[in-house]
Amino acid sequence: MIALVLGDRDVRLQRVVNRLLASDLDGDVGVLRFDAREAPLEDIVNAASMGSFFGESQLVFVQNAPLPTRRDKNKLWKWLAASAADLPDSLRLVVTYYLDGLNRTDRTRNEKKARTLEKKGAEVHVVPTLSTRSSRAALSWIFDIVRENNMSINPDAAEYLVHRSAADGSALEQEVLKVAALLGFSGNITLADIDNADPYPAEEVVWEYLGAVVAGEPGRALQILGTTLSQGAEPEFVLAILGTNVRRLLDVTDMIRSRVPAKEMQSALRVADWQLGRLQTEAGSFRPGELRTMLEKLVDLDLRQKTGGLRHGGLARGLEALTVRFCYRIFEGSGAGASEPARV
Repeated sequence: MIALVLGDRDVRLQRVVNRLLASDLDGDVGVLRFDAREAPLEDIVNAASMGSFFGESQLVFVQNAPLPTRRDKNKLWKWLAASAADLPDSLRLVVTYYLDGLNRTDRTRNEKKARTLEKKGAEVHVVPTLSTRSSRAALSWIFDIVRENNMSINPDAAEYLVHRSAADGSALEQEVLKVAALLGFSGNITLADIDNADPYPAEEVVWEYLGAVVAGEPGRALQILGTTLSQGAEPEFVLAILGTNVRRLLDVTDMIRSRVPAKEMQSALRVADWQLGRLQTEAGSFRPGELRTMLEKLVDLDLRQKTGGLRHGGLARGLEALTVRFCYRIFEGSGAGASEPARV
């Protein structure tokens, strides 16, 4: 089996991968992992072509695969297209294509391109983005998480969660689980339960942090981050919030460039008037390309956390290192997941 999984690097995509491999990537040493940005194609081909002596499945996971071009120039894509029908039956090969930061047109084009391999026997799984005008995917995600924890949730409470979390996959899961934990993972979640839990950090904290990044003040940005963590916010949740807001700023930048009317922008982002104005102001504080690179670094840090790629200090230390890089606009190299502060 060859499966292509396309979507944003968040917990929803990770769960699709785990399901396809019938394995939990966080703890299964039987999965052969490759980063397509670094591993030679020959190593991936050899791992996928190797049969099993005892008949069990050969599990191979390839992440960060380069998106297919219109002319099919990348070697991994050409090999998948040529070999999809000829690989061992015992193989479970899952290849992930990350669509973070792409606009709707580019996302659709890549999804259609991937679908062409279905005719060759490959499975294609598209994890829909939650940052759309429709909240259907986000609501479905919330109901899935609640059911997995043997609980229920009122429809108005689920819609409220989507509205206040900007429909980011990781943030939604963290928010649902925190409310569920406060209720002892039992019973029904109501809108009042969400308000009482107040799991989402104050909006002002996020803006204050981004303001320090824009001003190039690493000391102040690190102080805000440290205070947030010391007050009990989980690093995973802080990372999800930052990713949500940077993605929003990136969306605003793209809409401004495309001259989308303010009302349409507000509808697409599901924000209040004052929030839209603030987003427009903050988006204009970054140079072209900076927000996209920041988002890539955040999702890469998230992936390293989920796959055990972080070194000393864990996610909290990784967030500190990224904060310094953001403030000084040091984006070169692969230091997004490193635990050491950037050298400046």
